[in-house]
Amino acid sequence: MKVPSSYLQPFSTLQDDNRSSILGMATALDDAIKRVTDALKGKGLWDNTLTVFMSDNGGEYSDGQSNWPLRGAKGTLWEGGTRVPAFVHGNMLQRTGYTYHGMMHGVDILPTLVSVAGGTEDPGLDGKNMWQSISTGADSPRTEFVYAIDSEADSYAIRVGDYKLITGLRARKGDWYAPAEMQQMGILTETVDETGPFLFNIREDPLEKSNLYGMAEYASIQRAMRHRLNELKPFEVPFPADLADDPAADPSNYGNVWMPGWC
Repeated sequence: MKVPSSYLQPFSTLQDDNRSSILGMATALDDAIKRVTDALKGKGLWDNTLTVFMSDNGGEYSDGQSNWPLRGAKGTLWEGGTRVPAFVHGNMLQRTGYTYHGMMHGVDILPTLVSVAGGTEDPGLDGKNMWQSISTGADSPRTEFVYAIDSEADSYAIRVGDYKLITGLRARKGDWYAPAEMQQMGILTETVDETGPFLFNIREDPLEKSNLYGMAEYASIQRAMRHRLNELKPFEVPFPADLADDPAADPSNYGNVWMPGWC
């Protein structure tokens, strides 16, 4: 994607063109969000608008993106590839100005927004209605979620309570990738050579640096996590092998603008 030169200039001292571009894009995004916000206020809609800002996954370090200090990158099961910052803004929030630490998954967004809009939740969905939790700070109704159950790739990961289990083939891209500006200050990417399996206490160790798998004091947790994973494996939904691009999402149909549904 092209970045207007005015957005690149503030990052001209970086020695990584990809990093300069991604920071320029983020700055341009900030300005675009302000224009949307101003438009909503100008139309008298702002006070009745709930804004949810989030990402679908972590960044890809080779494109200049950074998840530091989290481990890993886009397309991996590490927290750097799966955990993203997010915020919610709106007058309908009962509690504001705080950080919510409860467990939440991307699939929870749909039932949550349906609830806020006054709709009826579909009990067949995997998602949980998180509105009471994030709007008041109450405990999360979610106690577990699946990162991946992929028998074809032999890749599995689940979270239950505070613990995360990763099994299967060697987990790739498991380093802590420092962004260019930090590397220029001498803070370098930290690399490891581990094969797994992995067991982490994510609440205490969100950077995934202390592998608890195989430690005697965590044997019961390890067994329980493996048992739960085995219970979930029969519910795997295979990725369709013949998935084709949907021409209805082509940007030429929308004034050469990418619309929802292209991905």
